[in-house]
Amino acid sequence: MFVMPWSAKERSPSMVLSAQDSWALFMRKARTSFELPSFEGVARKVAGECRGLPIALIAVARALGDKNLVEWKRAAQRLEKSQTANPEDVGEASKCIRLSYDYLKDEDCKSYFLLCCLFPEDCDIPIKDLIRYAIGKGLFQDAETLDEARDRADTVVRHLKDSSLLMDGRNSKYVSMHDVVRDTAINIAKSEDGHGFLVKAGCDLEAWPRKLLEGYSAISLMGNPISKLPEKLVCPKLQILFLNLFLNRNIYIKYIPETFFQGPYELTVLVLSETNISLLPESCSLLTNLQALCLDKCKDLIIDTSILGKLKRLEILSMRNSRLKELSVEIVMGQP
Repeated sequence: MFVMPWSAKERSPSMVLSAQDSWALFMRKARTSFELPSFEGVARKVAGECRGLPIALIAVARALGDKNLVEWKRAAQRLEKSQTANPEDVGEASKCIRLSYDYLKDEDCKSYFLLCCLFPEDCDIPIKDLIRYAIGKGLFQDAETLDEARDRADTVVRHLKDSSLLMDGRNSKYVSMHDVVRDTAINIAKSEDGHGFLVKAGCDLEAWPRKLLEGYSAISLMGNPISKLPEKLVCPKLQILFLNLFLNRNIYIKYIPETFFQGPYELTVLVLSETNISLLPESCSLLTNLQALCLDKCKDLIIDTSILGKLKRLEILSMRNSRLKELSVEIVMGQP
């Protein structure tokens, strides 16, 4: 008889374990003995609310592992109130993942987690890119140097893996995200700030989305064969915009309309890496809140650095393998 290994069980979003296997997995991930009968009773109730779904059992066990009995009781009540209609539906896993997210230790950790859902489904997420975007978004403000920010990011990644919200990538330079966790993160983003994320990464879109809500705080269209951008981006609350190549897509973008960025914006992270654009529009100089600009491998780009010199809050400028002959005085000297 074939028995599926635990590693495979843990990654399955819909497989339902028996009560015995559920409790064994829950105990192993919680790393708590539940010595008091009253404590074990509450823990078993919490495990039962996970409906035998491995990803839910792991997320909740790791979120509550070091918490006291009062916290366990609160979690049991919360999970009981948020039951879904179908016990085998991945919605059961989502409510448990949401609980795990709520127990994350700080806002930087939560924001870093939400950044990961902007990447395509089932992809390896480069940690070096995540760090750039996190700094651009304003995370790790207590770090005085880039090395300190990297150390903080490494700590956050370890914590997210321990919480079962992120998984290992193909090597130590990458992380990955379970499909159900990613879907839950997108829903959390919508409920957290009232605006939400538009995530259409790697979806084979050939045209700019027709129904674009003005309230989006993040838009990820990376990895799509989009060739034409609209004359104007109408998203005044937008903080993050990904139009970069991913998995050899988005090389079709060759031109950004001059009026694309005209209007008030909160944009802090703009990623145009590996596109075929030749010029940055003058309207880029209006992005006065921009803190991270990524133009890696834009081999056809001739950069007017006077535009970059007007971006006074810019902290991350990534231009690896792009065409650049010299930096403007404004950037080198940091002059207004």
